[in-house]
Amino acid sequence: MAVTPVAGKTAKIYIVSTTTVADDTNTVIGGELNSSVTVNGATIDVSSKDSNWADYIAGQTSWEASGSFISDHGTAEQEDLYDSLVAGTKVRIFIGTLSTTRTYGVMGNALVTSVSESFDNAGVSTKDISFQGCGEPTRV
Repeated sequence: MAVTPVAGKTAKIYIVSTTTVADDTNTVIGGELNSSVTVNGATIDVSSKDSNWADYIAGQTSWEASGSFISDHGTAEQEDLYDSLVAGTKVRIFIGTLSTTRTYGVMGNALVTSVSESFDNAGVSTKDISFQGCGEPTRV
């Protein structure tokens, strides 16, 4: 089976503003350097003394995302994410490729869990933003 590679630079993190599904607005977070999304599956140990082997069943699943950006204090999206962290409000994000519609990726509600800024003497200032998914994400 042939593999069709996807250029990493085409996948980005977007803030999804919506009043209805048909009216979704996807706003890219400017200055992105890299991003990632992870879906985790927890396990529950159901081993007993009857066996020498451990046994597990599936537990809860969760997801998280993160991105690194060139710091831009004039970018509303970066500043709005900091405000969401402080207020404890959820944001709707899409991580993936986007053309006229969402092409491939993951979308869902998330809490901003950290905003970290670095000021490198030999480079540009960067901002790392982490998200904890809330509920099941939608694969697009």
